Amino acid sequence: MSKTQCWEFMKCGRETGGTFAEKAMSCLSCQFLQNVKDEERDAFRFLVTGREFEEVSSLISTFRELTARQEMTIRELSMPVLQIWEGILLTPLIGVIDSRQAVDVMERVLNSVASSNSRYVILDLTGVEIVDTKTADHLIKIVQASEILGARCVLTGIQPAVAQTLVEIGVDLRGLRTVRNLEAGLRLCLREIRAGAA
Repeated sequence: MSKTQCWEFMKCGRETGGTFAEKAMSCLSCQFLQNVKDEERDAFRFLVTGREFEEVSSLISTFRELTARQEMTIRELSMPVLQIWEGILLTPLIGVIDSRQAVDVMERVLNSVASSNSRYVILDLTGVEIVDTKTADHLIKIVQASEILGARCVLTGIQPAVAQTLVEIGVDLRGLRTVRNLEAGLRLCLREIRAGAA
């Protein structure tokens, strides 16, 4: 259904039964309302009555809020911060990490470190197949910021292609602690916790 068809449907659909808002809601199936620009919504005011315009405006606002909340939930679920042991946090990273996701991960990691008083953060890169300069920079910033809060970071599961890219783009890895996989990372953290307690 095109924009024109949606407008015509909402303008002329009064004969088909149901409330005007219900008819307008059917346009959600064509993902029309999420792309309505404010000027288009204002132009729509001339096609319908005041009450109907308010219903559609409310629907557009509600749909935008819902979409924003769903996107945030999806981001949080795709890269959770999990406490896997007392004093140890895990953040599995998956797919391509863009700047926005990296900032979200940093905020959640730092908040979790501060609230749980964790001493270690494991960033598991097993699911990351591509790393560019910006992503590498964000990873280093996560490590540095975590260490400022008193938590040591361990990078696990770096894929061969990612390792090669990091070397080729000249990322300074001297401050990063890396191990082969998540199991080795957890063992390292536990060994250091036990050694510190002795």
